[in-house]
Amino acid sequence: MSGNYKSGISVVDFTDPANAEEIAYADPPAFPDGFEGGDWSTYWYNGLISESDLVWGLLIWRLDDERVSRYLRTPYSNPQTQEFTID
Repeated sequence: MSGNYKSGISVVDFTDPANAEEIAYADPPAFPDGFEGGDWSTYWYNGLISESDLVWGLLIWRLDDERVSRYLRTPYSNPQTQEFTID
């Protein structure tokens, strides 16, 4: 899953890295007055995609695709969370 500034969000299945496949894409429209909004950042957490959009605010997406059910469920939304320290 990737959020791209002014280019929407994309979900890619890398199960077979040699044959990666985009399985979902969304790019909400900009305001008619020409303000170029877009995706600021996007996070995947336990089956939901949270997108912070410069125009529309917070958007929550649910991806209904059988491949998603195989994805790892994580207890934290930040992949850099550490449960231990080294002294």
